[in-house]
Amino acid sequence: VNDVSGLEWDTAMADTVASTGCGLVMMHTRGRPQEWRSQPRLDLPEVLPLVFAGLCDRLVSAEAAGVESDRILADPGFGFGKIDAENMALLAGLWRLHQLGRPLLVGLSRKGFLGKAVSAVQNADLPPADARRVATVAGNVAAILAGAHVLRVHELQAAREAAAVADALLDAENPFPHRASGLET
Repeated sequence: VNDVSGLEWDTAMADTVASTGCGLVMMHTRGRPQEWRSQPRLDLPEVLPLVFAGLCDRLVSAEAAGVESDRILADPGFGFGKIDAENMALLAGLWRLHQLGRPLLVGLSRKGFLGKAVSAVQNADLPPADARRVATVAGNVAAILAGAHVLRVHELQAAREAAAVADALLDAENPFPHRASGLET
């Protein structure tokens, strides 16, 4: 079950997930969709602690309802109540969410904040979604390098190529993962 509300909008969802034994994508959402445009902006240093605390709270609630922790993926919820640079701050600090102890799922595909990041150098003749394609690939590489385990995507092949590049970089950084130091002796 992919619950974009982090089990907050449907009071029966946690029990349903627990009773069926299915997996759960626990997403952080700031407010409800009708509130997103009017919410006060966050100072960028506030974003990561807010998302971390919110996910911690929701994980505790899910586990209290009987959802097995090894069936939960954490999703920081890019774009879900976070605006523009708030999303970029979240992506920049994504690696810190490993403290949750859950695999991370990231959905950056075609997000508006990526479009804004490349708007100054963008080909104005491209439709907005197409113009965000390369920005999405770059964002996916960054997310994988920060430790994302799963990507939610629109374009599978582009995401596979982004993952191949990120994985090659990670392998090059630590070519001997079986050795504690990563250095050849």
